[in-house]
Amino acid sequence: MLRSKLAFFSVAVFILFSSVSVHAQSAFNGNLTEEEQQKIANGEVLIRNTGSVSKLCVNAVNPTVQKALDTAKAVRPAYLAEIVLVRPYKPEAIEQFEDLVTDINSYVGIPYYSEHNGIWVDLYASADIKSFVRSSEGTNAVADLYMEPFGIISTDIHTEVQPESYYYESKNVSKVKYSGITCVNKNNMRSIIVIFRDGDNLVFYGIGAVNAPTFSFIRDRVELSFMNRIKTFCNFFFAKLQESGL
Repeated sequence: MLRSKLAFFSVAVFILFSSVSVHAQSAFNGNLTEEEQQKIANGEVLIRNTGSVSKLCVNAVNPTVQKALDTAKAVRPAYLAEIVLVRPYKPEAIEQFEDLVTDINSYVGIPYYSEHNGIWVDLYASADIKSFVRSSEGTNAVADLYMEPFGIISTDIHTEVQPESYYYESKNVSKVKYSGITCVNKNNMRSIIVIFRDGDNLVFYGIGAVNAPTFSFIRDRVELSFMNRIKTFCNFFFAKLQESGL
């Protein structure tokens, strides 16, 4: 009898602590330094160049985040960065972000600092929307975005809207060329943004992933041009949220 009671008690304790550990799982893993953790806690935007999916700082706490991580991994990126912002939870934030980021014409004129040239330029010089379908569940669009010095990049934009999570993904559906050389093949450049609730907060999390050659004569150009542009894009819309008080 004593043994059976002890066994029952052990199983009950195991179940209790297993349940607690699942529910207490943090949105972030051990890849963040104390300084980076403090920056997030202060409500600041954190930008990290990781170079590897295994070094990303977010845990797969729900299917939306898992999808983002799986998508980034499938690209097999040579260049990878993440952008993090944590804000107090407000139920209207996801719908407002959807309105912001699916206004494709607003992509034109986003200020971007070109480190290569040492000047400010437009992130995109023009946007020609080829198709746009929006519903309560999200948006599907295709647009030709003109990016100097790469020319027109045909881009597929897809969003998924849920009550407490959000998924945004843009990918190139045409080759990206520089001086006649293909830098990025189709579907190999992704901008991903997910939003999800974490207790009393909303986590805004972006990933920039590019599968491109790492040859020495093109690596620096690709890293500066593509990764900085993806980070600029995410940071622009995160800043818009902060300005709106969300």
